[in-house]
This record gives sequence, C-alpha cells and structure tokens, in this order.
Amino acid sequence: MKKILPLLLLLSLPGAPAALAGEVPGGWGAVDETVLANARGGFDAGNGLLVSLSVDRLLSMNGNVVASSQLAVPDVAKAAASGAGLSSFHTAQAGAGNALAIVNQPLAGLVLQNSASDQLIRAQTTIDATVNSLGVLKDMNFSDSLRQALSTSIAPR
Repeated sequence: MKKILPLLLLLSLPGAPAALAGEVPGGWGAVDETVLANARGGFDAGNGLLVSLSVDRLLSMNGNVVASSQLAVPDVAKAAASGAGLSSFHTAQAGAGNALAIVNQPLAGLVLQNSASDQLIRAQTTIDATVNSLGVLKDMNFSDSLRQALSTSIAPR
C-alpha cells in the first residue's frame, strides 16, 4: 500500500491544472478586451486580421546592458502620422577620449563609441510580429495567388 499511494498521487497531478482551469479565484474578474488590446499593441486590418508589432533593441558591452529601447505599435495609423518612437536616439561610450558632436538629432539610432581594446560588444534587434489567425493569412494568400494566376492567364502574349 505504501508503494501505491505515491504512485496514485503522482498520476493525479497532471489532471489537477485542468480541473482548476475553470475556477476563478475570489475577487478576480476578467479584463475587458479593449484594455487588453491597448496593453498588447497592434492593429486591426479591418478584415478580421489583428496584427501586433514591436521592435526591441539591446546593446550590451561585456555582458552588461548599456542601452535598450522598445517600440510597440498599438495603432499603426496614429504612429505613422505622429512619428511615434522615431525620436529614440541613444549613445554609449566606452574608454577614454570619445567625443560625439550631434548637430541635428537623427530620427532614430544607437551610436556606440569604443576606444578600449578587448571589449565584447553585442547589438541585438528583435522584431516581433504576431497575427491572430493563420486561416485569415492563408485565405489572403490564396486570394492573391488566384488573382495573379487569373491575370497572367488572360493577358495576351
């Protein structure tokens, strides 16, 4: 009996999260979809396709983060009109004798000046694009492929 009890407990664990998934802890409520949409960022293409886009930049030197920036696009039309996120300009300097004279600030960028030897410099840019439905994308691609096939088959040669 002592050997069977731990085995039964172990076998019952995988089902525990599924049993608790439907229960909401006391005092908790669902967050409104518009609040979630603003927090996630993204835009609605109008045909049911929801797209979320973000660009993350990270600059590290010898394993230490020197500069980082993030651009999340909650509404592409407003972001394009206002130039949101395009004024993000960072400088990082390592070593002695570095000087950077900027007359006009560029739209966006990251400048690293390094006069020290044997420095491990890593610059990383991550672009995340997420869509809500693969089916919508497949339908759009099929529609485009069909339109292209019909236009090339009818055109005179």
